[in-house]
Amino acid sequence: MANNLSGACAWYKFESGALLTDSTANANTLSNTGPVAEDTTNFAEGSCSAGYDTWDYLSRTNANLSSGFPLKDGETNKDLTVVGWFRPHTAGYGNIWPFFSTYVFAGYSGLIFLVNGNSSIDVALGYGTGAESHACAYTFTPDTWYHIGASWNDATKTATYRIWNGSTASTLSAEYTNGVTVGAGPFKIGESTRYLSGSDTYNFDGQIDEYAVFNTVLSIDDIDAIRGGTYTGEPDYEDMAAECAITFGATAVLDYYSAGDLAAECAITIGMSSSLGNSAPILIRDVADKHVATYLVAAGNNSFWYSTG
Repeated sequence: MANNLSGACAWYKFESGALLTDSTANANTLSNTGPVAEDTTNFAEGSCSAGYDTWDYLSRTNANLSSGFPLKDGETNKDLTVVGWFRPHTAGYGNIWPFFSTYVFAGYSGLIFLVNGNSSIDVALGYGTGAESHACAYTFTPDTWYHIGASWNDATKTATYRIWNGSTASTLSAEYTNGVTVGAGPFKIGESTRYLSGSDTYNFDGQIDEYAVFNTVLSIDDIDAIRGGTYTGEPDYEDMAAECAITFGATAVLDYYSAGDLAAECAITIGMSSSLGNSAPILIRDVADKHVATYLVAAGNNSFWYSTG
């Protein structure tokens, strides 16, 4: 596949001989408990996947996560998107398949992306004094590959899911009352603490392939491009225009993942909202090169210059 996921916080291709390897420069190498096996029979991309059996999981301690990893202790960014291929074999222990977790029951911190009972997808999050979850109905068939893009937007307190079952794509979302509390929970793929009791775990059973974690909310177009193998990490200009329809005093944050692919200076035209008022700041954040610049866009001016220098 031609995907360029180098702008992700972690990218696991789950190929033979490199099951635990992060393909980005962040080096978020995983530890293997169980162990999770190399499955060269059932895979979605390449020639291998990560094969799970009830108690298996992959993990990395919170302290060893790279800077900028979502929900790492001490970080301020709480937005994230998890994308990957999933082939659940059974309903999992506790009838739940967790596919991302930083959750800690004691202190209610972090969150879990999970499939619940073959019939819904959910994010369970800790908000400091309790836990909150809102399931979105979706029927999952065991031993079937699904491509899932699961996002959490902490500012809007919204979970969004893009699910592909091999023929049809569905988009689901749920709004929450609380935002997530950042804690020191380990990053786990395939296991999580039970969010309402903490007395046991949920465990994935099946295969996972081509898995990546981003510290931003990817668009539906981006998730579809990753599934189709055409994601380049370059900015989506239509999405940028939507992000810039903001009210006076608000800040639009635009993330770039391959600024080197942009011209040294390029004019970006954006459709501004009539509610913009006199002016509004736009923060341009280049994730790859850590270049940050703030531009004040005057009312009626629907373009600005972005320099990678």
